[in-house]
Amino acid sequence: MKPDELADLLARWATWVAAGNRAGLGYAMCGYAERIGTSWSTDNTPPPVDTAIMRVDECIKRLPEWHRRVIWVHYTMPGTAKAKRSNLDISRERYYELLDHGRTFLAHMLDEERIV
Repeated sequence: MKPDELADLLARWATWVAAGNRAGLGYAMCGYAERIGTSWSTDNTPPPVDTAIMRVDECIKRLPEWHRRVIWVHYTMPGTAKAKRSNLDISRERYYELLDHGRTFLAHMLDEERIV
């Protein structure tokens, strides 16, 4: 996977997380099933969900703990990298090492899923 593709996927994932992990109609994924049952519509087809973002989310969940933390904080929390590092209480070198390794792990996991 090219770095630009991964950067785009991670930016889209961060937007998805910021929106509350929502499905296409604006309902949270966990509440969609309950809400569709009360809808006047007889169409029970789930809204379109970006499968690429769902794959990224699943891969992020499979990262080692510290890599997952750094990816999560880096892409979803506001503020500077310095403030994020301070929040995690890790050095600058360790922060960027974990971020780089996390991105590499994600790229490999996404490439493997593409082959399967």
